[in-house]
Formats: sequence, C-alpha cells, structure tokens
Amino acid sequence: ESECIFCAALDAGNDEENLIVTRGERSFVILNKYPYTNGHLMVAPYEHVAELQALDGETVAEIMSLASGG
Repeated sequence: ESECIFCAALDAGNDEENLIVTRGERSFVILNKYPYTNGHLMVAPYEHVAELQALDGETVAEIMSLASGG
C-alpha cells in the first residue's frame, strides 16, 4: 500500500515547497503540480472518504468556503 500523495505533502513540513496554499481545520488548498490550466487549485479534506456525501457538514462548509476564496 503506497502513501497518499496529499498526506505526504501535508506531513513534509514545508508547505511552500509542497505547493500547499493554505490549511484549514478540516481541509486544505494545494496547487496542482501538473495543472490542466495555469493556477489550478484543489481543495481536499484531511479525512479520506470516497464521496463528498460521506463528509460531515462542517467539513463540507469549510471546503466550500476555501473554494470560494474564504
């Protein structure tokens, strides 16, 4: 089983080098290293789940806030 690339970036201790833009309480924003378009960002929860519906309401709210620039 290989390590999650996002967890590895979070654990590395150097957010700038690992392209982490910001960390929230429940989720984080990271630049896509190989973007489809320049400046492409990803907002991801810390929790590993298969579907957005599996996250609690607070996590979904934080993801939406971060995605909208909050």
